[in-house]
Amino acid sequence: MIAEFPSNDEAIDAISVWRAPGVTDPRSVLQLSAFPWSVGQLRQGKLVRFSRLDGLPSNAAVDRATYARLSIGSAIGVPLAVGSTVMGMLVLSVQDREQAWADDVVQRLEFIAGIFASALLRRRSAVELERLRGDLMHVGLVASMGELAASIAHELNQPLTILSNAQVAERLIDSGTDKWKDLQEILGISWMTTSERAT
Repeated sequence: MIAEFPSNDEAIDAISVWRAPGVTDPRSVLQLSAFPWSVGQLRQGKLVRFSRLDGLPSNAAVDRATYARLSIGSAIGVPLAVGSTVMGMLVLSVQDREQAWADDVVQRLEFIAGIFASALLRRRSAVELERLRGDLMHVGLVASMGELAASIAHELNQPLTILSNAQVAERLIDSGTDKWKDLQEILGISWMTTSERAT
């Protein structure tokens, strides 16, 4: 079985499970609480290996009971690690009998675990990249919406400003006062000089 450690500390996410016919599917019992010692060791990057159930340490009583319930007589767990990051585990178990795990077998399993760890890291990186792309696209859409809103506000403001200026100019003309400079400024045009107006 190849499994990934979850972020929620509840259930182990089995990525792939191989089992012989008639063997209980381990996915039904993949709660972290069922294997606290084993998972703790693997998360620290340590190998878990026992040939017999009584080979487990005394502080692995919960694990021992779970293995016994599943009729597992022997197992090996190899951490899936890249550098100091442990992402999951590769676990092989034997039901109803003892199995010695020779050092050369352990070395081969560690090599295979390294390959799976690299693949898992690439998959995690691809998922994270996709998430970041989505976030970036969202930020771009929000920025575009802000620019569009500002542009619409500007376009709506232009006629209102012109209308307001025209109303003020109309009031100045209606008042009959000689405020040509104010009128000139409001309308934004060059008026004739006073001597030109007089002629």
